[in-house]
Amino acid sequence: MQDIQSAVKNNKDKIYIDSILSKNEYRLRFLCDYISRKAYWSGYVQQCKQDGIKAIDIQFNDSEHQNGRMTHFNIDRITIEDIPAYSPYCTCGIKPIMKG
Repeated sequence: MQDIQSAVKNNKDKIYIDSILSKNEYRLRFLCDYISRKAYWSGYVQQCKQDGIKAIDIQFNDSEHQNGRMTHFNIDRITIEDIPAYSPYCTCGIKPIMKG
């Protein structure tokens, strides 16, 4: 918030102020999307772990997101960086590997 306040403090130009607010709203939308998707898949992995799932596969919907990342993980060794989302609006997912 301080960066917004300092940017508009001495400026009364409505168009300039609107552009500053729009830029920050855009950033917030991206950040909220990224964090909510990351939280969703993190919770999904934790539930898989509680259900006794031992391994998962990452399903990449974008080859750019795969970019050298592993696709198969032991559920006890996966890190938050391994879990989708890899960018805002990422549609990659996780599939549990069922043994049976």
